[in-house]
Amino acid sequence: MDVGCGRGDDLTLLAAQHESADVRFLGIDSAPAAVAAASETLSGDQRASVRCESLDGQLPLDDRSVDVLYSHNMLECLSEPAAFAREAVRVLAPGGRIVVGHWDWDSQLYDGADKALVRRLVHAYADWQQAWMAHADGWMGRRLWGVFHGSGLVDAAIHARVLTNITYEPNHFGYENARALGALFL
Repeated sequence: MDVGCGRGDDLTLLAAQHESADVRFLGIDSAPAAVAAASETLSGDQRASVRCESLDGQLPLDDRSVDVLYSHNMLECLSEPAAFAREAVRVLAPGGRIVVGHWDWDSQLYDGADKALVRRLVHAYADWQQAWMAHADGWMGRRLWGVFHGSGLVDAAIHARVLTNITYEPNHFGYENARALGALFL
């Protein structure tokens, strides 16, 4: 299950890793447009389905019904990530696995001639609550350990990676998002 599946990109990659007809894939997202896009993307795979459901609160699944729960860059949008962690454990089948990843938006590294501007862009992006977000926490990447391990719900491991760009130009990560934030700097 991919919670916060968006347009279905990760779910498509996960499904491609498993050829068995016995495996089922479920994507859940709270945005109707994303669910429609994911449904279209995954329409050729009879093993996959996508549902539009609220992600804040109880997951719409039975206890112990999911073998693998995957989520990437979704927890920042929840008002209570610890409640999500409890729900993830509730729906996880015995011997199952939870894989949750999240960028820490405030630890991105960009190289640029104007250090003050780069710092302002990174911090503004980390603090940016986009119009479609009910909640935003740009530090969620650094909070994941506490959300899952500190609660005592699961035995967790953390693997930290830093997003690094050596240039700040078109077609590099963050450039277009910074343009969206341009009003803050002009």
